[in-house]
Amino acid sequence: MLKLIIFRHGEYEFTGGSLIEDGISQVETTSKLLRELLANNSVTVLCSKKPRARESADIVGRILGVEPSDHECLYPIGTRQHEVCEEAVAVLQLLDQQDADIVILVTHKEYAEFLPGFFARERLEFDFPNIKCRKGQAVIIDCNEKNLRLAP
Repeated sequence: MLKLIIFRHGEYEFTGGSLIEDGISQVETTSKLLRELLANNSVTVLCSKKPRARESADIVGRILGVEPSDHECLYPIGTRQHEVCEEAVAVLQLLDQQDADIVILVTHKEYAEFLPGFFARERLEFDFPNIKCRKGQAVIIDCNEKNLRLAP
């Protein structure tokens, strides 16, 4: 894997969990930026089964020309760091099964903010701090260069 991209779902309505117009726009904007970055690489899109993440993943997939697949482990149940850490082990196992150049995880706040540092420590033997990731943003981890950045 050359890059891991952890994409936080877009803004959503609290009552039904579906994306609102702003959320759709957020995801489209970030996906279009990623499309330019990911050209000529094989891409896999994995997502949480929650409606806001699945709808976001469908937009990402449409723009990148990739069919997303649902994975229960991409919805963190815990909110405390030690709980998220325990749950993230299953995400690492899922990542180990992927053979694409670029893997995009469409998930939730807990993973968008915690998983970059956890992945870096566990798989890259490098330390990234936990970061703040807004709805509709993506954390791009370059596995070879051992760095990360937010988009947009």
